Amino acid sequence: MKKIYLYIFLISILALPPVFPLIAQVGGIEGKVVYAQKKRVRVHVLGDKNFVELGRGEFARWSPDGNKVAVKYKKTIYVINADGSNRVDLVDDAGGDDNCPLEFHTNGREILYIRKDNVMAVNIHTKEKRVVVDYLDSTGEIGIDASGRRLVSRDGHIVRAIDLETRKYTIFGDDHCSAAISPDGNYVTFNDNGKPHHLWVHILKLNENCTDFKEYRKVSHSVMPGEIMGDNHHWSNHNDWITCEGDKKRNGMPYMINVVTQKGYAMADVDGVKYPDLWVDTSAE
Repeated sequence: MKKIYLYIFLISILALPPVFPLIAQVGGIEGKVVYAQKKRVRVHVLGDKNFVELGRGEFARWSPDGNKVAVKYKKTIYVINADGSNRVDLVDDAGGDDNCPLEFHTNGREILYIRKDNVMAVNIHTKEKRVVVDYLDSTGEIGIDASGRRLVSRDGHIVRAIDLETRKYTIFGDDHCSAAISPDGNYVTFNDNGKPHHLWVHILKLNENCTDFKEYRKVSHSVMPGEIMGDNHHWSNHNDWITCEGDKKRNGMPYMINVVTQKGYAMADVDGVKYPDLWVDTSAE
């Protein structure tokens, strides 16, 4: 009789659908998220509740290959491996406002930051600095496309897209925030800053010479269950995915939105998060 029960138990177990780990199954993509929480920087693999802590930091951004993280803490910019090893301090004169004045350059060799309202770049190997934009004021939210030609930044509540070769630009958000640019350089985002505000992610399409734009689509933050407001959008290294943080209901939960399907997914089950950044593994594409 015991053998019969054991046989039935084994058959029932085998009949169940296979259980796969949650890692890399969020939204059908493989990737990882970095964010700051209580001035500490953490890295999660998507779907994994465990994390790696990288140390003190207020803002953090992925390198293009996902192996390193650029971090700003007070006036210091440092770069560190994603596993927490090999921290290298680069500059101690970084400025900017409280809206992520930091970005890893898509050339993989430099980190962009703000100093005296200028966009600067520092080489992560030589620590050599150079001026990137000094003809327009910038205070935060730097973004750059994969080609390294188009850059977005925020000056107070004015957000701009700039062609670094021609120096032509457009103001795509006046009295708005959350500047971001897609990897292909064709699309930019801003957050509505009216009343009530932060209800939508606005996505615009830039023209060929970066001097104008047209509306593309807007996505409600209600794509996240129970969410109403969101903040601090940032484009990942993949054209289809932008990141946000919950503004009210979720108290800073990091989530990602697919701009094509307009579906949202939580990247990590945490709260109090600031400025999450998603790195998507595109090696299989």
